[in-house]
Amino acid sequence: MKAKVTTFEQAVRQSQPPVNDAYRPGLQALGRHSGKVRCRQQRRLTGSVNLEDALSRAFPNENLWDYGIGYRQNSSEVALWLEVHPADTSEVETVLKKLQWLKDWLTHYADALRALNDRGSSPYWWLATDAGVHIRPGRGAGTAVATVGTARPSTLLGTVLTCSGSSGIAMAALGCESGRTRRCGQ
Repeated sequence: MKAKVTTFEQAVRQSQPPVNDAYRPGLQALGRHSGKVRCRQQRRLTGSVNLEDALSRAFPNENLWDYGIGYRQNSSEVALWLEVHPADTSEVETVLKKLQWLKDWLTHYADALRALNDRGSSPYWWLATDAGVHIRPGRGAGTAVATVGTARPSTLLGTVLTCSGSSGIAMAALGCESGRTRRCGQ
């Protein structure tokens, strides 16, 4: 019987190889994309994993999700999953495939990480590349993104976002107040 998992690091270590060795402290696994996450209290960002790097050999023909990060919220940790990808209408289908792959992978290979998702209401985040967001909300592709459980693409997690609905818990975790747009996490 596996020990009860309480931290992101423990959950990563219980994942199947090679992800079990891919844990990095703070946002180190995000490399050049670490600037896309801002948090007032950096120590709450407990660790990260680069799924694409860790799993590209095991799943060479799949649309792999980019990153996972651990965030200490009150007395427990939650997992947040970040995809840095161009935010154009033409890319919505690709990101949706990546999201489905991630959900399947969590279910079949990383149950302890999946359990950390259950502690928050919106663990999946699409972060736009530097080109910005070019998807109209509430229409076609934008609606499809919202219905499958990822937030509308943003350029930064924790900065100038609308914190409402299902995304409220993750944004609250990074310093936003639910239901308001404000500068947060810096």
